Parts: sequence; structure tokens; C-alpha cells
Amino acid sequence: MFVPYELLQPLPNIPPRPGSRWRANFYRVDYDEGKTRSWDWVRVGPSFHEFEKFGTLIFE
Repeated sequence: MFVPYELLQPLPNIPPRPGSRWRANFYRVDYDEGKTRSWDWVRVGPSFHEFEKFGTLIFE
């Protein structure tokens, strides 16, 4: 996945330094064939907004 750092300029610590840790999760919802299917990188439960349960990205 690629996210241009220019989109994150208002945030502190951009670009991240080696060893920086960010909490993150990636989530996708599909509505194919009349069914709702979802996928998440880190299982967080019924709500994907529970940031306390997100995974950790470690930058090199």
C-alpha cells in the first residue's frame, strides 16, 4: 500500500523516522453477490473503529 507523505503533511513526525511505530488497521468491505463480506488486517471485533486493538506499523 502506498500513501504519499504529502497527504499527511499536517501531522507531526512526517515522514516517520526509522523505528517509528504507528497504530493502524486496513479494512475492506465488499457487497458482491448480495452479501456483505469484510476483511481486516487485525481482527478488532464488531466495530473496526476500536483503535486500541489496531496492529502496529514499524518503519525502517
